[in-house]
Amino acid sequence: MSSGFIMFVPLDLFFVFTFIIIFLFITLDCLHFKNKV
Repeated sequence: MSSGFIMFVPLDLFFVFTFIIIFLFITLDCLHFKNKV
């Protein structure tokens, strides 16, 4: 059970980290688009 929990946590953090990066890229892209217009 302990080893399974250790395997699960980094995977969960990886998905959260990827989601944050994608969200930041979309937000910056929208801000850049608004500035151009």
